[in-house]
Amino acid sequence: MATRNTATGQSTGDTNDIEMTDAPKEITINETLKIALPDKYQGSRQELDTFLLQLEIYFRFNEDKFTTKESKSIWAASYLRVLKDLRQRFVESSEIPTS
Repeated sequence: MATRNTATGQSTGDTNDIEMTDAPKEITINETLKIALPDKYQGSRQELDTFLLQLEIYFRFNEDKFTTKESKSIWAASYLRVLKDLRQRFVESSEIPTS
């Protein structure tokens, strides 16, 4: 008695026969992924979680560019549209990495 394989839809000659298909081929992506820059943070509490998530995603995809917490902090501070005085004090009080 012939049966139909539910995985492939193909008919087999024996009830115990299951016709297997090849596994999907592995795909290699050779292009560099470009992650969007975070939105400028305007200072509202509602935007804070989104802003922090955007920073985290950007830092993880660009680990080679941000090797210290300080470099991350200085870069993130550049995306603060509000708190200009606080941002300026932070930059002035931090030693900016030379490399």
